Amino acid sequence: MGSVKKIVSVVIVVAVIAVAGYGIYRFVNSNNTSVYNSSPKNSSELIDVAQVNLPDALDPATGFEDQDEPVFTSVFQELVDFNGTNYTQIVPVLASHWTEKNDQNYTFYLRPYLEFSNGQQVNASDVWFSFYRTIVMGQGPGVTNYEGILFNTTEYSNTCIPVPFGLRHAMISAGVDITGNYTQQINETATYLAKMLSDFNFNATEKKIMAYPDQAVVVINSTMVEINSIQPYMYLLDSIAGESWGAVVDPSAIDKEGGVQVNSQNSQINSNSTIGTGPYMIEHIGATFSTIVLVRNPNYWADTEWNTAGHDGIPDVAQPAHIKTIVIDYSMDHTGRVSEFVGNDAQISYVSPGSITSISSAFAKSVPYSSYFRSFANQPGMNYLSMNNGRYPLNITALRESIVHAINYSQLLQLYDVNGKTLASEFLGPISPGFGNYSDPIGVSNYSYNMTLSLKFMKVAAKEGDFSVTLPNGTKIGVGKQLSSIPLYTESPVTTLNEAELTMIVGYLNNIGLKTSIKEVSAAVTDTWTNSSNTPRLLFWNWVPDFPDPVYQELMPLTNIVGGGYGGDMAYVNNTTLQKYYVNDSLPFINDKTKQLELVKSAYQIIYNLAPYAWLPYPEQYYFFQPYVHGVQYNSFTGYIYNMMYYSPT
Repeated sequence: MGSVKKIVSVVIVVAVIAVAGYGIYRFVNSNNTSVYNSSPKNSSELIDVAQVNLPDALDPATGFEDQDEPVFTSVFQELVDFNGTNYTQIVPVLASHWTEKNDQNYTFYLRPYLEFSNGQQVNASDVWFSFYRTIVMGQGPGVTNYEGILFNTTEYSNTCIPVPFGLRHAMISAGVDITGNYTQQINETATYLAKMLSDFNFNATEKKIMAYPDQAVVVINSTMVEINSIQPYMYLLDSIAGESWGAVVDPSAIDKEGGVQVNSQNSQINSNSTIGTGPYMIEHIGATFSTIVLVRNPNYWADTEWNTAGHDGIPDVAQPAHIKTIVIDYSMDHTGRVSEFVGNDAQISYVSPGSITSISSAFAKSVPYSSYFRSFANQPGMNYLSMNNGRYPLNITALRESIVHAINYSQLLQLYDVNGKTLASEFLGPISPGFGNYSDPIGVSNYSYNMTLSLKFMKVAAKEGDFSVTLPNGTKIGVGKQLSSIPLYTESPVTTLNEAELTMIVGYLNNIGLKTSIKEVSAAVTDTWTNSSNTPRLLFWNWVPDFPDPVYQELMPLTNIVGGGYGGDMAYVNNTTLQKYYVNDSLPFINDKTKQLELVKSAYQIIYNLAPYAWLPYPEQYYFFQPYVHGVQYNSFTGYIYNMMYYSPT
């Protein structure tokens, strides 16, 4: 969701009401000749051309973009998951059930018949392995979802090394020689863990380490595992249920694919993925992730049990796959996404709001618009223009204030108008609507578009930064050296809608004398932005929370310097008072909601005055699905779920 987190994939679902039998719907295209069929051309294959961005990685411990979700949800599984579209309800998946105490200590009971897609049996030590691997690798999924929960915030801030809490004591207790000063011991612990995970052989020492009771994850026996948070946290299950950070992977496969290193990605697994427990497995990966083909897992653990009475408690989200093959084509351009869907060559598609009629006009007027256009409104998340607080000249608060008041937000919102309805909303981040009093706690809907105020701030910034800018009318502000052009980065490929937004933003910045040009980069590049010096100064970006906690997943990631870069804080907000709230006061773990909300309100006011982000219109999520595709479930945190989809004429 990520971290960086995630780039939102706007979605559309088509569900034309089918007539009895495999009938035919006719539509009129520009040539008045095409026919829309209500049955798939190949009943064993589903083609998805809706994902407009390439995955950033296929390793569930690294991949952190929204477009990764359909693959991760299909190939990997967690102890628990969200109940389909209902992300407020948690259901057991790899675990048959669990017990908990005080929102802090959870014991999970694994299903005894679990297998990876390679036929290898799953046990509790695989869970321990997977969680600790995700943490010690130090990438977006682990840092954003477990910092302060399964590893210590202060320790990580001081050493920049993520180590599961209690592990150092577990190793010492098992006889591992951990010596030196505090930092050296943390480094030795992480190094030993990485080597242990790279050659996971269950020797006596490793068994003692995994069984040590006072640590983040404890192996009790082969089918029982305990997860303990550092402090009580009511959203622990939600965190585990997220897109990939709770995914259980096969240790032997990781060993063969390059092992584990501290604070490092595994490039081999990023490119080729690894073994999971899900209903699908990856069969083919195209060059630069242009295409990914999934096939039904022949060793899926739920196949037999699903046919028993009550499915042995297996939830619908974990049911066996109905459609044998899934082809995800990430390289399709707009024309292809329209023609492939209209021609019944693709089952799932997407077009920008301004191009929705390119598909809707293909259907006969007798086909209800609502039957093939489904919008999933009010999904958590936000779009923004981030301004790197750690790099000149964006480290000047007045310049950032000038920018946020130079943007015409209402004009940008008009880009989302479709048939009289606006498929987006604007609000003041970093908490999106839907979280009650936590959303906009200071009562300011967004920054105002005010050129007079913007130019006033520009004069202050030019003086403070000793630079000058020239307005379009020739007026010069400041007496210092002319400010050079600042590239505006975004992820490629850029959609038609985003191109329009970017063009307008470039124009707004030009109106206050800031010259810029658009620079596109791949999703894989964004994972390398780990500090303020190598992160762009201006970034057109997006954030989607990984699970429904407005403080830990929205407020903190975007303004907590500990998560700078891939952890979410692309603006590198580094404010002493905010850090006190987040670290010393443990803001996300305060059980007194009144006290927590008071701190959230204070944090919001600080963030508003710092102006690290310009909050842009956030779109509704929507997709097109062919009418014969049933079982469609969409969840903002895990995407749509291929194994629940099936073909039927009714």
